[in-house]
Amino acid sequence: MLYKLILKIKHRCPFSLYSEKNSSFEILHWCNTQYDIVEMRGEPEKIEKTVDEINNELGEIMKIFPVENQTQIVIKHCECDDLPFIDIPEKLGCVLIPPVKYLAGIEIQQLLVTLDNVQHLLTEYKKKDPTAEIEIIELAPLKDDPKVLILYPEEVRKELTQKQFQSVTQAYEQGYYDIPRNISVDSLAGEMNINRRTFEDHLRKAERKIMKKLIPLLNPQIKNK
Repeated sequence: MLYKLILKIKHRCPFSLYSEKNSSFEILHWCNTQYDIVEMRGEPEKIEKTVDEINNELGEIMKIFPVENQTQIVIKHCECDDLPFIDIPEKLGCVLIPPVKYLAGIEIQQLLVTLDNVQHLLTEYKKKDPTAEIEIIELAPLKDDPKVLILYPEEVRKELTQKQFQSVTQAYEQGYYDIPRNISVDSLAGEMNINRRTFEDHLRKAERKIMKKLIPLLNPQIKNK
């Protein structure tokens, strides 16, 4: 049986330190093999200062998406070397459910585990950082918590045709989803050498498939159509 495990970890990693310096400042972190996505929530001036620190200390920031009291950034390469626990769960057959949360200097991880590998996980964490303070906040059978849902990127990608994937990727990279938009549908269709109606068809179908996967995760009361 799978269990949901929530850990509270006190240790010295960059995102923990950034959140510790700023009261009521929350950081959410998604990591993959190519890019990091970091979302910061708090006062705009504290967000701006932290963005500068990340850019100087961790890696080049590729994109910034600012909104009121919240900013998302995309970092060029993964910063796993600065996050000592990030690769351990997968090696032990556990699943780390993103995002990892940082608040007031504390890292909060949510994982899917079996009872057999809980102690192995804690042991490996302590081996990696003997000074870390680790506390189990929750350990509960997964079947009793229907809110825990996971979406793997490949699940979305396999739903899209090649043209749909190219269209939505091109639209995103060219700023079609920025506010205000940086490019029109006509221009995007021209770059792909297809007519506007065909491009719109690819784009809308891709958007529909992505939203169909995403929305039920954001609101479990909504079922897939």
